[in-house]
This record gives sequence, structure tokens and C-alpha cells, in this order.
Amino acid sequence: MNRRLKNFKQYSTHPSFVRVVSLICSMLMAVAIALLPLSYSVVSIRLPLNLLYLALILFVVLCYKQFKLKDIKNITFPLVCYVVVICMAFVSLLFATDSNSTFLVIRQYLLEPFLFMLLAYYVVKGLDRKSFFYFICAIFLALSYHPIVTIYDFLSHNGSFGDYRAMLPAYHTPATVYAFYLIVSFSFVLGIFLQTRGILKIVFFILSIICVFAFFCNGGRFALLACVVMCLSPFVLCVYKTKVRVLFGISLLCVIAVFGVYKLSQSWQMRFNFYNMAQNFHQVWKSDPAEMGKFSYGCGKWLVCSIHSTNEYSSVRWEDSSLIRISLLKSTLLAIADNPWRPNGYHFQQFPYNIQNIFAINSPNHPFPFKYTNDNKIILAHAHNHNYIMSIWFELGVIGFIASMLFFSYFVWSGYRAKIRCDAYGKGDSKNVIIISVSIMLIALFVSNLFDCIPVRDGEIVLFILLGVFLGIRYAR
Repeated sequence: MNRRLKNFKQYSTHPSFVRVVSLICSMLMAVAIALLPLSYSVVSIRLPLNLLYLALILFVVLCYKQFKLKDIKNITFPLVCYVVVICMAFVSLLFATDSNSTFLVIRQYLLEPFLFMLLAYYVVKGLDRKSFFYFICAIFLALSYHPIVTIYDFLSHNGSFGDYRAMLPAYHTPATVYAFYLIVSFSFVLGIFLQTRGILKIVFFILSIICVFAFFCNGGRFALLACVVMCLSPFVLCVYKTKVRVLFGISLLCVIAVFGVYKLSQSWQMRFNFYNMAQNFHQVWKSDPAEMGKFSYGCGKWLVCSIHSTNEYSSVRWEDSSLIRISLLKSTLLAIADNPWRPNGYHFQQFPYNIQNIFAINSPNHPFPFKYTNDNKIILAHAHNHNYIMSIWFELGVIGFIASMLFFSYFVWSGYRAKIRCDAYGKGDSKNVIIISVSIMLIALFVSNLFDCIPVRDGEIVLFILLGVFLGIRYAR
């Protein structure tokens, strides 16, 4: 028995054995990435989670000698930042309205994704170049169906741009949240396009056009903005000749484009009438959050609004969706100003309850749209504040907010510092594909989360697996 154990210990450190186990675990992660968007509808989320835990157990049991202190030292900065975020989330239990629900989302949105990020980190470090290429191909296939399904859903419903919001029909949340998967898919297509040459570059250019069309089919305003940002991000992240002049020209074109959209939008539907929004923003913003319903078409009709919004109605009219976001944002900022250091309760889905610890439901500083619960109580009509960046500050206080921003900035800065060359004759380096793709994805998610809160649980796991892959390839032996 001792001899067999000794032989196993010797074999478990053999590079070929580690490589095979790592490849098996990486394929399990790729299958989980493919299945996670189908969670809560087609399959139970337990299936992809069990696949990830199976990969974790396999790697820990069979390759436990791969865990070395040096590997942890390499990622000390992001680890410390993330540990601070976790600590502040636990501190927020003291201030949260529902500590049991808060503890549950800490496990689901912080601890589990962190575990899978470390799994991906160590698995990738155990892969050789050929095995890592297979893993990248598997991830690409796991993500590739999202743009295609979105376009199919749009065409099958005879959708019109700006009206029908196309998405994976089986997805369990609204189309705005599903945009996360379009962002991730497009970031990988862009990354491969930038690092290939010849016929492959043409193929992935065509796939990029398909991805852009999928964003139009999805119809989300912040998703379209994120798509534009993704197309422009490589000009900042990559290394190429005449970069300063190119960036100056792009900046000038962006200014002209913004002004053009501003003027042309006068004749567009209210949802995209940026001219009307810019003209009336000051008047809306100076109102209290609970009063902003007076600018809505829906108060007293399809919206239940605060009494502060029904005292008088304004001649100025504003589209409901963006008006509600402004009310939520101002209320969040006022709550933060009340005590910037206090963590008010982790996770954006607890916002409707935690905001009432600061502003009562009838306060002028509470957002104006309401809804009735099953027990006939009145709460905020929206599940979150539609601005994840400010929500993090509200949830975790200034310490948790800074730690969270530093954590994600680390990846983007690392991508920029990698000085990846992007030209017509890409080298096809799979390592660079991951670095540039994840960097573009995070920039797009930052822009998206100025207007919404994404991703939800399934997407959070996908995101952190990709972050772990980024770390693994950056510090691969």
C-alpha cells in the first residue's frame, strides 16, 4: 500500500500526467461555460456547478503538488483586493436588511466565483501550448452560439430594431442582462481577429460583423454603446505604428459622431431621443428622486409612483426607462453621501430593501417607482439601482469600492502593459488572444454597468473563470 501511494505521488508530479488532468478539467470548465446560460430554464444550475466542482476535486486530488506558494505570490495584488471585497461584504451583514439573503449571495457571487477563478488559474498553468489551444477553441465554441441564437430570435419574431429585444429564448432574465453573453462572445471574436492572419482574419472579420448585428438585434442602449467601445478598445490596448495620430483621429471622429447622433435623434423615438434628454437633463436632475415621476408618461397609468411625483406634473416628458435610472442613481448617490464608509449590504439585488434603511419609502430621496409585494407591502419597483459601479460603493462602502475597482483595473492594466501587437499579420498567439479578449470584455462591462447591473450568477461564474484563465496564462511557467 505504501509503495502504491509512493508511486502515485511520483506519477502525480509527472508533466504528462498533470497535463492530461489539466486538459480534462479545462474541458469540464468549457462545458460548464456552455451550460451556464441555460441554467434555471433548460437545465438546473446544479449541473454546470457540479461539473466545475468535479474539475476542482479532480485537480486537487490528482495534482495537489501543483499548489505552490510562488503561484499565490504572483497574484498577490488581485488576491488581496478580492479578499478586502469579501471582508467588506461580510461587514455589510451588520447593516443589511436581510442578513440571511445577503450571506447567500456572498456565497453565490463572491466565494464560489473566487474558487473557480483559482481553479482556472491552476488548470491553465498545468496546460502546455497545444492543450491550451484546445481549451481556447472549446471556450470559443461554448460562447459562439449566443450571437447566432440572438439573430435567429430577432428574425423569427419579425423584430424591428429598437422595439423587439432579441436574446436566447431560454435565458432566465431580461434581454438587457443577456447582453453580457454578447459582450463576452464578441470580445473573443475580436481577440482572435486581432491575432490571426490570412483567411482566418477574414473569417473572424465576418464573425465580428455578425456579433455587431446581434447587438442591434438585442436592442439594448447600453449594449450598443458597449459594442462601440469594444470596437474602439483595441486602438488603445494594442501596440501599432502611429498610435498617437490614430487615437487623435478616432477621438475627433467620436466627437463628431456624438454631435451627429445628438442632432439626428430629435426625430427618433423617445427611447433614443438623446437630444430631448440632453435638453432637459438639468431640470430632471435638480428634482428629488421621489419627484422625478412627474416627468414620466406612466405615473398613475402603468407605473405606481411616489406621492411626491403626483403632487404636480411637468410639461417636460422623459422616457420611463432612463428616467427611472436617473432617479435610482441620484438616490444611490445621496445614500452614499449620507455615510461613504458604511457598507449598506452586499449585492445589487438587495438594493430595494437596503435603501429603505437610509430613506423611508415616503422619503423625497427614495426612488419614485414602486410595486406591491405578495403581502401587499410597497417596495422599490426595480430589483437593483441600474448602476453597478455606484451600487458597489453603496453595498461595500468606500473601502470595498476601491478594492473592487483596483481588482478589475489590474486585469485591464495588465492587458495594456502586455503591449500586444495588433496588425494585419497577427501571430495567432493563443496567450495574446486571452489577454486582449478579457481586457476588451472588462472595458465593455465597465461601460455597461454604468447603466445596468450585470452579470447575474451564471454570468458571474463565467466571468471569473475567464479571469482565472487570464491569470494562469499570464503567469504560466
